[in-house]
This record gives sequence, structure tokens and C-alpha cells, in this order.
Amino acid sequence: MKEIFEHSTPLFEKPLTISQISFEKKSPVEQHMLLIGDAAGLIHPLCGNGMAMAIHSAKLACDSILNFENSMNTTRVEVERNYSKKWSKEFGFRMKVGRTLATILLNSRRSELLLRALIKSPFLLRSIIKMTHGKPITI
Repeated sequence: MKEIFEHSTPLFEKPLTISQISFEKKSPVEQHMLLIGDAAGLIHPLCGNGMAMAIHSAKLACDSILNFENSMNTTRVEVERNYSKKWSKEFGFRMKVGRTLATILLNSRRSELLLRALIKSPFLLRSIIKMTHGKPITI
């Protein structure tokens, strides 16, 4: 490895990272489309299993669409509102906690304080994991 690092030529001026990716809050519905997975709000790595969340959001979208097809009185706007409500209930808090944790961890002083607190309090760590990973889904 030492030889590679000492004798290689970088392809880019600066290292490429994912730090430019935005984890800001998004809407689960845009232009009358039900968005699932990362399209509905980039799933922060601190929020648990992103693939499972994507599949779960697809299930919520399917349920909303099936409810629309099975009801003569439901409008597209109600389907969108229903999906947004279900998505927010299922993922909104998790995503907010993930964004908050990321903000703390990007500040070295705050990050150090948080890590010290987590080491001294396993209960706090378990609580954060619960808040960011949600409950298992039932089908």
C-alpha cells in the first residue's frame, strides 16, 4: 500500500466524497408522483437499513394506490395525502433524528461530547438506535 500511495498519480485535484450529498427534508409526493426510497428523502446512513426503508415505502405507496382503486370516492389528492401522512408517520422522525445526529457528528467538539455520553450510557445509545431504526414491518 505504501508504494501505491507514494508512486501513484491522483486522478482528481481533491478527494471525492459523498459530503456534497444533501440529506435535507424532502416531500414524499412531488408533481403527483408518490416517491419511494431515496427519492422521497435521501436515507441517511445513520437511519438504519436504507434498502428496507425503500421497500417499506414502496409497500406504503402500493397500499395507498390499492385503497384508491378499491374505493369509488377516493381522489388522487387523497391518495397523495394518505401516502404523505403514512410516510411521515413511518419515517419522518427517524430521518429528523438522523439529520440531527449528522449535524452533531460534523462538529468535532459536539461529536466528542456525544461519544463520551454514549460510552457512559449504553441506555442512551440503545435509545438513539431505536429512534433511528424504527420498528420491523409486518406484512
